Amino acid sequence: MSAPAEDSCMHLDPDQLRLMLRQMYEIRAFEEAAGKLYKRGMLKGGVHACIGQEAIPVGVSLHLRLDDYITSTHRGHGHHIAKGADVKRLMAELMGKETGYCKGRGGSMHVAACEVGSLGAFPIVAAGVPSALGAALSFQMRGTDQVVVAYFGDGALGQGTIYEAFNLAGGMAAWGDHYEVRVVEETPRLTILQISRPARGCLSYLLASGGDAMVVDPARHIEIYTRIAAERELRITGVLDTHLQADHLSGGVALAKAVGADYWLHPYDSIYPDDLLPATFSFRYLEDGTTFKLGKVSVRALHLPGHTLGMINPLVDDRFLLSGDTLFIDSIGRPDLGGKAKAWIPLLLNSLKQVLELPDRTIVLPAHFSHMHEADEQGCYRAPISALRSRNEGLRMLSQGLAAFSAYIEASLPEHPQSYDDIRRVNTGLLQVDEAKASELELGRNRCALSQREAEKQA
Repeated sequence: MSAPAEDSCMHLDPDQLRLMLRQMYEIRAFEEAAGKLYKRGMLKGGVHACIGQEAIPVGVSLHLRLDDYITSTHRGHGHHIAKGADVKRLMAELMGKETGYCKGRGGSMHVAACEVGSLGAFPIVAAGVPSALGAALSFQMRGTDQVVVAYFGDGALGQGTIYEAFNLAGGMAAWGDHYEVRVVEETPRLTILQISRPARGCLSYLLASGGDAMVVDPARHIEIYTRIAAERELRITGVLDTHLQADHLSGGVALAKAVGADYWLHPYDSIYPDDLLPATFSFRYLEDGTTFKLGKVSVRALHLPGHTLGMINPLVDDRFLLSGDTLFIDSIGRPDLGGKAKAWIPLLLNSLKQVLELPDRTIVLPAHFSHMHEADEQGCYRAPISALRSRNEGLRMLSQGLAAFSAYIEASLPEHPQSYDDIRRVNTGLLQVDEAKASELELGRNRCALSQREAEKQA
């Protein structure tokens, strides 16, 4: 990671640094002692150590006052200690003694030390976040300048309660602007990061090799990509959109301009389909077979029309297919957004057949997801072609021929959202909108995939 600018550095005096080091040692010593006592049967209930995580609560608590609050997790002894809890009373609590913070009734995973601002440990994953939200609301209602910090781990990001809390804390706008980053591949040769925008079900990607990076299907909040690149000391050398996006505003042009990189798009998707007006910005032409050299790996563009006429699926290192809106985990792309579903259905069928000609080990990385259950155990939206052959209903329909495939498509088409027309105009530069209008256009989920519920309603 690159060093922060000098004027943004924290200037800590030696006494502060010694205090922080002492606190980290104190947390480590406490956890080691708790582990020994637990093995001897002297602690009540379960005990989960935070060894290796000592610096996190110490650094956080450096910025907190005594009247600020925290919520903790099942692995939270260090959180309490860094916030000012007395280690003797904390250990007494773990031992079930009356002299403990909760008179021995809370134990390791339910202990609270309210006098130092610790609202408690929450052994249920993500449960502390809504409680922190409630505390923050009380600060706001009382007009104080207190803050509350909620500790949680990666597992919490798979829990609905955390998103409900995010939504209540910042409203729909904050939820719509929330992003998550998952590692798909991380080796000395290649890094692939999947950047998820859960409110929209949108997925974008940062590919990196040899210090160079490429961003695929960036959302309009381009700072997420520039921040990741800066943290990893990467230079973004290329930005591309797999197609003319209809469900969200693309950040492709803005990101390319901000980092001084080329912006790539297939020329067919640089034209607004309803009135055939061309895009107002310059771009580099993507076409079938366009190949990029990214550090030690190659990225080859496959032209797979159907969802749009200019749909491109980048094939990364001959192992990962960024499938855009051609193929999703549980569904396939809708071919009607250009108003020509009957004409484009055969194109989509042929494109999907081309995808199935790739090796079964090829990992599909889509541009959207419809439900969070499509993610794997690591929270990534990905699957090998071998798994999608049986899992994906749209792919199973390919073997039944064009007539049956067409009937399936036409019965499964979801409603065409009116906002999609304006979004495509924005993405071709034909319409300019401010931030408020941009947020309004992007409210709600994407509807780029076929809907089985539509088919059931038709039946």
